[in-house]
Amino acid sequence: MPNSILLYDALWSLNKGHLLRKAGGLSNGLYLEYVPEIALVFDRLQRDGYLRAVVFPDRNPDSIQFFALSEAGREKLHEVSGWYKQLPWYLKFWGRLGLPLPDS
Repeated sequence: MPNSILLYDALWSLNKGHLLRKAGGLSNGLYLEYVPEIALVFDRLQRDGYLRAVVFPDRNPDSIQFFALSEAGREKLHEVSGWYKQLPWYLKFWGRLGLPLPDS
């Protein structure tokens, strides 16, 4: 699966309590602590229900949107954590370079 390490990183960061921030509709308006390439997996996170919106009542709804990890996202993190821990170091390194992992 492409970007599987990036998906793991995003779920891990969200699970640590970091909020995903979205400003506008451009990919450079996305920010998640420890995941600079969040734009590559944002659509999947949203489409698969791994995110839940966080609303701050004192903010203008047209300003920055915030997202946290949903329960479905927490379940997915539990699923991919085992997979990630079983990867040998060189495949983790390979994937962090942005290269596709060989089929398992």
